[in-house]
Amino acid sequence: MRAIARFLRSGWVIGLLGLCLIALLIWNAGPLFAFAGKQPLASEDSRFIAIILVVALWVAYRVFLYVRAKAVSARVVDAILGRVERPTAGEAPQPAAQEVAALEHNLQRAVDVLKRGKGSRLPGRQYIYQLPWYVLIGPPGSGKTTALTSSQLRFLVTNENGQGRELRGVHGTRDCDWFFTDEAVMLDTAGRYVTQDSREDVDRGAWLGFLKLLKTYRKRRPINGVLVCVSLPDIVTQSEAQSQRESQAIRLRIRELHEQLGIHFPIYLLFTKCDLLAGFTEFFDDLGNDERQQVWGTTFATNADLSDVSGLFGREFKRLEQRINERLVTRLDRERDPRRRALIYGFPQQFASVQLAAERFIRDTFEATRYELPAALRGVYFTSGTQTGTPLDRLTAALSSSFGLGRQQLASFSGHGKSYFVSRLLSDVVFREAGLANSDPNEEKRRRWMHRGVLAAAVLVTALVALAWVNSYFKNRKLIDQFTERAAAVAGQVEQVGVADTGMAAALPALDSALQLTGRDAAGDSVVSAVLQVGLDQRPGLESEATARYRALLRDLLLPRLVLRLEERLRSDASVDEVYAALRTYLMLRGDHFDAPAIVDWVQNDFVAHDLDVVSKADREKLVAHVTNLFERGPVRLPLDLDANVVQQARGKLLGMSLADRVYSQIIDNGALWRDVADFRASDKVGNVFNYVFATEQGGAAGAGVDRRFTFNGYVKFRKHIADTSEQLAGETWVVGEGFGATAGDRLDEVRGAVLRRYLEEYKSRWDGFLMALTIVPMGDDLNKAIDVLQILASDDSPLKKLLIAVERETTLSRADDLVDKGSDAAVGALKKFGDTVGSLLQTPAPVTQGLGGGAWRHPVDEHFVRLNNLVRAAEGGSPGIDGSLALLTELTGYLKSLQGMRGLKMVDEVKSLSDSVVGRLEQHAARQPTHLRSWLEVVDWQVRQLLGGRALAHLNDEWRATVWRDYQRGLSGKYPLSPSSARDATLEDFGDFFGPDGTMDRFFREYLADFVDTSGRVWNVPEKSPIHISREVLVAMQRAAVIREAFFASRDKRPAVSFSLAPITMDIGINEFSLDLDGQTVRFDHSATRPKAVQWPGPRATGTVSMRVSPPKAQGSGGRTIDGPWAWFRLLDDSKVTRRAADQFDITFDIDGRKIEYELRAGSALNPFNLSELERFRCPELL
Repeated sequence: MRAIARFLRSGWVIGLLGLCLIALLIWNAGPLFAFAGKQPLASEDSRFIAIILVVALWVAYRVFLYVRAKAVSARVVDAILGRVERPTAGEAPQPAAQEVAALEHNLQRAVDVLKRGKGSRLPGRQYIYQLPWYVLIGPPGSGKTTALTSSQLRFLVTNENGQGRELRGVHGTRDCDWFFTDEAVMLDTAGRYVTQDSREDVDRGAWLGFLKLLKTYRKRRPINGVLVCVSLPDIVTQSEAQSQRESQAIRLRIRELHEQLGIHFPIYLLFTKCDLLAGFTEFFDDLGNDERQQVWGTTFATNADLSDVSGLFGREFKRLEQRINERLVTRLDRERDPRRRALIYGFPQQFASVQLAAERFIRDTFEATRYELPAALRGVYFTSGTQTGTPLDRLTAALSSSFGLGRQQLASFSGHGKSYFVSRLLSDVVFREAGLANSDPNEEKRRRWMHRGVLAAAVLVTALVALAWVNSYFKNRKLIDQFTERAAAVAGQVEQVGVADTGMAAALPALDSALQLTGRDAAGDSVVSAVLQVGLDQRPGLESEATARYRALLRDLLLPRLVLRLEERLRSDASVDEVYAALRTYLMLRGDHFDAPAIVDWVQNDFVAHDLDVVSKADREKLVAHVTNLFERGPVRLPLDLDANVVQQARGKLLGMSLADRVYSQIIDNGALWRDVADFRASDKVGNVFNYVFATEQGGAAGAGVDRRFTFNGYVKFRKHIADTSEQLAGETWVVGEGFGATAGDRLDEVRGAVLRRYLEEYKSRWDGFLMALTIVPMGDDLNKAIDVLQILASDDSPLKKLLIAVERETTLSRADDLVDKGSDAAVGALKKFGDTVGSLLQTPAPVTQGLGGGAWRHPVDEHFVRLNNLVRAAEGGSPGIDGSLALLTELTGYLKSLQGMRGLKMVDEVKSLSDSVVGRLEQHAARQPTHLRSWLEVVDWQVRQLLGGRALAHLNDEWRATVWRDYQRGLSGKYPLSPSSARDATLEDFGDFFGPDGTMDRFFREYLADFVDTSGRVWNVPEKSPIHISREVLVAMQRAAVIREAFFASRDKRPAVSFSLAPITMDIGINEFSLDLDGQTVRFDHSATRPKAVQWPGPRATGTVSMRVSPPKAQGSGGRTIDGPWAWFRLLDDSKVTRRAADQFDITFDIDGRKIEYELRAGSALNPFNLSELERFRCPELL
């Protein structure tokens, strides 16, 4: 029964049962599983394949476990045996090599035995790894190997005599011996590993390597215990220093075992060679084989306090001594030989004599200090593996020493030896406690977390599956409810679509909602929701019903509106091109000439042409998608017949449309035809750097390009379809009616020529527009950016040159030279066919191939762009013309770099001389270039001038503020005469320094601005190409300052001076005499005086005083008036009435106490300061 139960619990049987259950589940429940609306296990074939895949995965897993087990076992064996060095040719095989080769065979046989044993119940496990492993340590000659070989254990590898045979390790038999039993693996280490007194570095490295080997191949529990073997006679006869040295060596090895292996393990202390105590053999000679196998020693309790292990041992030793004494009488009674009886009698004393030495050894080896944990000493045992050597008589030796007698030597052992107290010690004590050794905490922690993770994953998966099923149930219920609710909402939207609203967009909300119900729209339920259905998805059935409803809505809502839209276009005053396209689409709906892509293209184009501002782009795309869905299964039955009257009226309109126009429109508007042709994008041809150096009028140049229909590939495709399309449309009697197409067929060559000419004109226009829209990117006032842009433009990989090369390829529609250079008959034939076809269409007299060695015929497009394209074509032995422009740009870049650190007047002087620099040469060079390149170079020239002018203007502003603005603010601002209402007067010196010849204004203008201002006109201005732009306010101020200078400084003196004359005209009758004193110049007027008097301002006294007197004065009046100040005369004029008669003639009326005196003032020039508006309106701006 146990064998049957073991068989049923085996992994293979459980795995096969699991496979059968999974196969039944797949076969019966597979069709119920749905994922993303699909049922992958619906067919029998798919379920059969799924079952085969599961079986294959399980078999692969079992094979993997088997291979891994073999590999792990092989690694362990290799680690034990290693590789044997084979003798080279001419060398005799070494004995060690022969021995290890034999051991390899024996070890493999032992491993096979283990596999066939209990380990086979756990397939895939590491069989040697399962057994407990014990390490034997002790000084050399301590009897470790003897104890094992005489233990009567069942060794799996034996020698010829059937005795246990050890397996020696990789590093030679003197390093480590491996004993395999059916209960444990015993690792007998070399004694030098403990003492390490011969070659310390070598021994220590071998010992630590041995521990590393254990840790590597038994990670969880490297060993199950340690057997410390110590020769009892050695510790008795050793000096205290020798004993301590040996104890410390063993203590250190135990500590290293703890540290290197990371576990806590039991330790068994074996005092070997007890037979060398005098009387041992005689005392135990009566024991049979079973009695000799018993344990002689003490095993401590698992909870014993080991802090005083030597004391604990002493108490247990007394008990052992008592047991020996109890047996002494019986042994003496049975023994008849006097010599043997003497030895038996003395044995208890001999045994008792070793207590102190044993306690000292145990204390020195196993008792812990305050800095370390006590070793887990499980017990102390006394053993004898074989009887050899001469016994030690400690009692007789002590008596002889006391009385001064010579030491008597006991006889050596002879005969066949026996083992005492070893076998059951290993099998019943040591091996039974294999589980006392704990595991590596880190490894155990990892395994615990692994187990927890697996358990948690299993629980989580189970919970998730259960939760998913519950969720799926409620989700499907909710889905059905939502579907019902949304279907009702769609029905409500359909009812809201008014019959009078014939626009296709009116039906869009209802159609969108209906489409979402089908699950075909991205806005519908996602794949994630389908995953959550875990086999219970009800969407396929609901979506099938929704699809049927959606198609019915397309037929009932969208199709009638599409028909009405077509009829609206046919009745409208649209162009004949639009009428033809609409009529053609309208007639396609009947099914005879149905073409779904053509209908969709018409809808898309019509939306763009008529509803661009009414219907958003997103809504247009949705409507086009609905139209596509409407016709995806072919023609749809129309609710009503097409209106014959509308068709007839449309055909009447088409009588005025040429066949060439229809052919052109048909090819150009055929969206499907151009799908495999790419648009020309300058950034694709030039690279990303294109967007850095070029711009358009709208800003960035990222999207700059030409429509795909007007590229070289587009031209080839257009030309290819001219013939077919013209023949098709000439024969489309179903569109235009009977008789129209037949007449056109008689002149198809003319039609094709007209179509091609129209296309080529549009071709030129499109490329001209593209090139004209491009400009050089604005550089602003950033000199570094300007240098970067110019460096890129002029580089070896110049985007300007690459752009022109790309344009040349697209606008050279004749490849005559390229084809001829290929030199093949096929090329020449293709060239002739190409040239003859195009030449005939354009009615060109000479074919392309006429005189291949001479001039070649070119298309109109080639001729239109020939100057531009020649820039990138290298003449024989020369370089392309564009290289000259690039060289100038390179020179300009260097010129700008030289100006990077320039400031102040040097920059102003440099700007003044731009026309003589590379900037001027660039301007002259640009004037000789083709239109498009000229415009780009002129932009570069203009931007450089503006940039440098801006840098110069910054200095001029500083200079303006430091001179003109400062002098104006200090001496003139807010003072008379510039501010007539001000009570403060400007001094004549300040006025002269500012406005006079070589004054502040005059000097600044001549030194800095004269080269940039055009003063020839009535109004001063700055030329458009001037690098420095001065504000209108400054120009006005400069022009007014010039007028003031001419008026006040006609004599070119530093101070203002004005000459004029005063002539009396009339005065009141009550005045006998009037006198005017103008700074020492007196003008008198009585009724008889009429001659004019010459006057100078300022006067000779330079006091600035002006006084008026009348006689006789009025009784209540002052009789006169006096005004002081440098501008007293002009203040008097401001207070008087001045009437202008001419540019240089004024009537002045003085008023004294209400009495009037009138004079005529004649200025020395028409430009004079009297009543000068420029003086009053002069304002000085702070910045240029």
